[in-house]
Amino acid sequence: MLLNSISEDDAILLIEKMREYQKDFPARVLIEKMKEEGVKRFYTPYYISWEVTGACNLRCAHCCFAGQEYKSDKDIDSKRAVELANELVDADILKVMLTGGEPFLRKDIFDIIKILKSRNIIIQITSNGTLITEAVTYNLENLFNPNYDYVQISLDGGYAATHDETRGKGCFDKTIAGIKLLVKHNINVTINCVVTVKNLSEMKTLYKLASDLGVKKVTYTRVFNNDNLLPDDNVLFKETTELLKQETKDVPIELRLFTVPELAACKTFNSSTVTNRILSKHLNFDFICHKWEKLHIRKDGDVFLCLHASNNDMASLGNIKSCSMSEILVKRDENILFKPRKIINEKCNKCTFVSLCKAGCPVNAYMKYSDINLPDPVCLC
Repeated sequence: MLLNSISEDDAILLIEKMREYQKDFPARVLIEKMKEEGVKRFYTPYYISWEVTGACNLRCAHCCFAGQEYKSDKDIDSKRAVELANELVDADILKVMLTGGEPFLRKDIFDIIKILKSRNIIIQITSNGTLITEAVTYNLENLFNPNYDYVQISLDGGYAATHDETRGKGCFDKTIAGIKLLVKHNINVTINCVVTVKNLSEMKTLYKLASDLGVKKVTYTRVFNNDNLLPDDNVLFKETTELLKQETKDVPIELRLFTVPELAACKTFNSSTVTNRILSKHLNFDFICHKWEKLHIRKDGDVFLCLHASNNDMASLGNIKSCSMSEILVKRDENILFKPRKIINEKCNKCTFVSLCKAGCPVNAYMKYSDINLPDPVCLC
């Protein structure tokens, strides 16, 4: 549904907030500085996301693995995982996100973290929070840098009934208890909420709850793989702008939003006042695919340029079970998604936003048209 009833003030409020997102990653700050000094290509990525296990103790309705078996039988074994952690250290990776599945189901998770922290790699762990114990927090407290490392906890409602409807009965209380333990042990905690029709009305409630718990940041993301849970875009935008105003007035913790649909699809964002603000130097943010900066390691060991690319086996750079990280990096140049992208489509060349989006996601284009030079099919322009 197109967003036609948005005020220019609300559109600019969102734009200004999106501009701030570039500033909150320590690694990103360094990368931007390197770009300013003329570095155009990163021969080793600064960021790795690693699905350390396919196992999970929950069965969430909106999970990207929904309908699959939540098993660890295809996981990288401990010997290779330790080798891989050392290879990431040797490659001077700046940040590693450990995800799953549920990372805390992996018995050697702290062995992996210990190796990564031997070179002060920034660590992010994504977890459902139900397995956080005193032992877990003790280990994290002794390994984590209190300024940069953090645990991201999934929380999908401001109230127990809403969260449990998505993730299972009793999960809310366990997750809240896990968050409190982490905060008690001085471990940075962020919350990620997947916004659906179930919890749309609780965005502000959850934000206030996070503040009361001592959480550092709350991120709201769109649901991608369950159309039945998609909220109405007009209602979602209204709730989003109200949330931004609440952040300014009432709640001191950081807010990040990935809930708004394609900006170019909204008439307000195409007004001269708003587009001039977007395209000005002060608000020059972009959605360009940073394919030189990151890699994603799937639970079965296949390596991709990003998480989204991992949905297409044809885009694999190879499997880390049989290849070293240095061999994988060399294979990037051979990958279809790594080729230079040419914006040759007339629709894109006439669009106000092409300098920002660069025709959208090349993975989406390739999966739809088998051609990375065509526009992202999700664009509504």
